[in-house]
Amino acid sequence: MSQPIIQYDFPTGGPDPFDVSAKGNYFVFANGYSRLSDDPETFTHTELEKHIPMGYKTIVICRRLALISPDGGIIEFEKNDSQPNRQDDFSGQFFLTTDRIYPHFIPDWNREIQTSVIYKPGTTDAGSRSSVWDDPDASGQYGIQAAISRQCSILMSEVIDMISWH
Repeated sequence: MSQPIIQYDFPTGGPDPFDVSAKGNYFVFANGYSRLSDDPETFTHTELEKHIPMGYKTIVICRRLALISPDGGIIEFEKNDSQPNRQDDFSGQFFLTTDRIYPHFIPDWNREIQTSVIYKPGTTDAGSRSSVWDDPDASGQYGIQAAISRQCSILMSEVIDMISWH
């Protein structure tokens, strides 16, 4: 496995989201990863402002559920914490990200982007609805196929909150 893209070095000293031995399950993804925390309240608006520069991006606060290896094997993470009480249109949906950046063609933009997000098949844009899944089984199956075909590790996470950051 290659090293995941730790873009935001907080919480300080925390493990990376792909560390299967780590106990914390919460992290932020915003075109790169934060470190893990065992408390979703680590990612308050004040802390996000300190560590993630405003720009045209979406912050996704996640709880990791499983790691899919390049051979399609699955390691599920222990649910050793309570579910946070945040609600938005995307809370409770599923989000797939890789441990590396790969090219993905966006038809609506008629160009290729470099991303760590696994977009749903058949989507034509890079919007939030194109990157979240309602069905955990469908997202898991697609994650397995993507991990095998791309030979990368894929993190399956539950969306806690999604914040426009600009």
